[in-house]
Amino acid sequence: MKWQNLEVMPLQNTTPLYKDLDIPFRKFLRAKFHNDFTDIEDFDNIYLMFVEAIGGIDVIRNVNNLSQYQSLLHKVKLFEISLNLYTTHPTEELYNIIVDFGYNNFEEGFARDRASVFVEQMKQQVGQDVITLQSMAFRHNKAKETVIEETETDYYNLLKAMEICFGHYIPDSINMREFCSYLVSYRLKTAKTETE
Repeated sequence: MKWQNLEVMPLQNTTPLYKDLDIPFRKFLRAKFHNDFTDIEDFDNIYLMFVEAIGGIDVIRNVNNLSQYQSLLHKVKLFEISLNLYTTHPTEELYNIIVDFGYNNFEEGFARDRASVFVEQMKQQVGQDVITLQSMAFRHNKAKETVIEETETDYYNLLKAMEICFGHYIPDSINMREFCSYLVSYRLKTAKTETE
């Protein structure tokens, strides 16, 4: 029979897989507040795109500051561990590891009999980085005090506030790219109104 040679084609998934700000507003909220990631490829990346789109340079600066803080903290902790180990077991290998951290070294080279002098000099050198870490942590904690926990209702209230501001209905069926555009315009408009 001629039907025997027919090839069966698998059904394709017709539901789009969201991976950018084209994700619908409601689906974004379900993912953010209800952990429903159905049809979403990488929500963390979508959320980062959203934050960048609405926050711009300030958000990127905060992420970079946090990254710098973590890198410096990691360096200082490893340095302190190495220095503590060197205090009890001074070896040329540990000496070289400590020198490779890049702090100023006033010693001519490894000398077991000068280990305590070397340790004290190096402790003074790392002091500036410790002060920098404390300052960064203080600024970060101050910034965290102003962060307000968001709720799903906050997003819908914001949508309603933007409708009032722009004088027209904004459906919750918009995508996040459109939402971000409205939000940036809304912020600019309200900031302009406040300065007048």
